[in-house]
Amino acid sequence: MVYITWMGDVLMRKIFFTLIELLVVVAIIAILAALLLPSLNKAKDTAKRIRCTNNQKQLGAALNEYSIDFPSYMPPLKLVSGGVPIFDYTRELMTFGYIKSAGPTTGTAKQTAAICQCSENKYVLQYYVDAGSTMENAIYFSKRYGTYSLNTRYANHSGDYFKPIPLALITSYSQCAMLADSNSGALHIQNDTIAFPHSATINVLFFDSHAAALKRTNVPTLYTDVFYSGQ
Repeated sequence: MVYITWMGDVLMRKIFFTLIELLVVVAIIAILAALLLPSLNKAKDTAKRIRCTNNQKQLGAALNEYSIDFPSYMPPLKLVSGGVPIFDYTRELMTFGYIKSAGPTTGTAKQTAAICQCSENKYVLQYYVDAGSTMENAIYFSKRYGTYSLNTRYANHSGDYFKPIPLALITSYSQCAMLADSNSGALHIQNDTIAFPHSATINVLFFDSHAAALKRTNVPTLYTDVFYSGQ
């Protein structure tokens, strides 16, 4: 409702909204927000997935440099205190200067590089909590080992999957996974270690350096599949 009054030469406009008009405006704003929110969330998820893919490609470049200096090998399994084997390839890359630590942790070991850590790490934290860790330890493990697992099964169907294997044994570089989103960078790629942090998809970097986003149903379950074995 608009009321107009004259005071000398000055036109004064007094605008008043009825309650109904105000509710209509609020309703329109709510409808627009509801329409835009899914698009904004989708754009946010896409941005995170792209950032994660970029992380994997940078990490893949570091691994390729390693394989040049240590002719056609990926980092081997490392042994830690007590003789319990864990796959800690990021330690190897940081030790030789291929990637740089993101800083200290609350423990003795430094964080792994920022490129080894996907921003969608809630799946990693939940993995450690479910295994009996406190949230504090879960955060520590996430920062120490990262969130990308390295494939250690390629070209080796029945032997020791943890030993370094010549890349020359891979026959299908474009179909064999190098890195993938996982519950922990201390684990190698397999069904129970793969995580799906990006709207039920997993980012995978293949040995030919191309990346892809795979749905859960498209990830092979047999370890003899070329996805794992490279053959």
